[in-house]
This record gives sequence, C-alpha cells and structure tokens, in this order.
Amino acid sequence: MVLILDDADVKALNPPMRGAVEVIEKCFRIQASGDVTNHPRVHLAYPPSGASDRREGFGNRTLRVLPAIVPGFNAAGFRTYTTGPKTAAEARALLLLFSFDDMGLKAIINDGWLHYIRTGAPAGVATKYLARSKIDTVGVIGSGRIARRAAEAVACVRKFNRIKVYSPNPEHRLNYAKEMGRLLGVDVEPHENSRSVVRGAEILITATDAHRPVYEGDWLETGTLVISLAPGEIDVKTLERSSLFATWKEQALHDRPPREPFKTLAAQGRFAEFEEKCRELHDVVVGNLPGRT
Repeated sequence: MVLILDDADVKALNPPMRGAVEVIEKCFRIQASGDVTNHPRVHLAYPPSGASDRREGFGNRTLRVLPAIVPGFNAAGFRTYTTGPKTAAEARALLLLFSFDDMGLKAIINDGWLHYIRTGAPAGVATKYLARSKIDTVGVIGSGRIARRAAEAVACVRKFNRIKVYSPNPEHRLNYAKEMGRLLGVDVEPHENSRSVVRGAEILITATDAHRPVYEGDWLETGTLVISLAPGEIDVKTLERSSLFATWKEQALHDRPPREPFKTLAAQGRFAEFEEKCRELHDVVVGNLPGRT
C-alpha cells in the first residue's frame, strides 16, 4: 500500500517548524556519522547548452534529481522536480520514499509546501550553533515562503524582538511584515533597501531568486551570522570576512551549474583557498568543530 499525499494533504497536516528543526538536526548527526549515501543533484538542462534567460547554465527547461539512502531513518528516496519557461508554473516536485528494509515504495509526496519547511528548517540549526546566544534583530532579504519559514525556524531556537525585511516588491514585503508579525509576535519592519536591513542585524537571512549577490559584504557588522538559502546571493567579500560552513560542502561548492561566489573565485584562481576554508555544519553539531567562539 503506497501512501499518496498531494500538496493540500501536506498543508492540512501542518508540519510544525519546531519539529522540523529537530528532525534536520538529527539529519546532521546522521550525516556526521557517515551512515548515509548521498549524491549531488543530477541536473539535466534543455537546451543542452544550458542557455537560459534566468540563470546561466541552468537551461529554460530543467529536470533535477536528488537521491539518498539513510538507514537511520529506515529510508531511501529521492526528490525530483522540473522547471519550465517563465510563463509556466514555477516548479513541479515530487518526493518518492522507499523502505530501507526491502526498498519497496512507501510514499509519493507532492513536495511543494513541505519543501518550504524543509528548506527553512536548517536556518534554525545554524542559528542554534552559530549565532550569538542573545539577539535582538533578524534581517531578511526576500519575502517568499522560504524566507518566512527560515525566520520561523530561527524563532524556534532564539528569542528576538524585531525583523527587518526587504524585497523589491513593496506589496510582498508588506504582506511578509503582516504575516510574520502575527505568527511570531515580534515587530516586523518593511524596508526599502537591503542595506538598511543588514545594518544592526545579528542574523541575516537571504532567500531570494536573484542568483546574484543581494547585499555587499562590507555592510556586515562583525559577528553577524549570515544564512544564505539560495545560490548566488552572497559575494566574495562575505566569504573573505567569514568563517564558512556548508550544510554539505560537496553540493555547495561544486554545484552544477556553478554557483556564485565560487564561480568568481574559480575564475580568480582562488577556489582552492576557500574550499580549504569551508567546513561542514554537521561537524559543529556533533562537536567535532567549534561553532561560534
């Protein structure tokens, strides 16, 4: 018997963010143990040249597959999704889940709503281990669902008083302020530029579809935790000023098509320097490396 859940089913289940953060932290612990078989995203682009009006090398139509086997969850499976022209729907994604015992198919899940929770939840784990113990202000660049879930994940592990949010669309940032203010019970201020969001933020979340830097690394105040949730959002200056932790180093640094700022660093002949500098968050979670010192 295969369980089939569409997006409405998942949304009706209302998976709690606090529980999602706990599950993702467990995932990091399993990752640190080595008892997992993972594989970088398989990316098929059309046209084969990767020509795209959205992101170089991405293609105007894409198929992506992300597989893994995790005995600790008695599970194997993969996420697969497609993207099409701008006139088409943003994405179409499915999760296929198999039992590790017999590798039989157990579930087919629409990965729309669940994707936003799963992608936002690691922000809570990163905050737990890498942010200051006391914070007042969270800055957010982006106003979509992932930007909302990431702020919610941070709120699961730290108390704070204020969110400052910037999005190029004034209506979107106003809606973000209203929804997140109600959800988290904090003041949420919409801002008209990213620089004012960065200023004074102890945690900065970037969750956009820009595929380019959305702030300048020189704006960051010393000690800020930057949580980037999409490719290309941070610049070389940010890496130069920071300790760098990846949720999975192989994927983050060697993504195909290449992501910024690593693409620029490779062109400058500096990629190896930052590859050596980069550490993995799971080693912090299990105490193999220090987080915030």
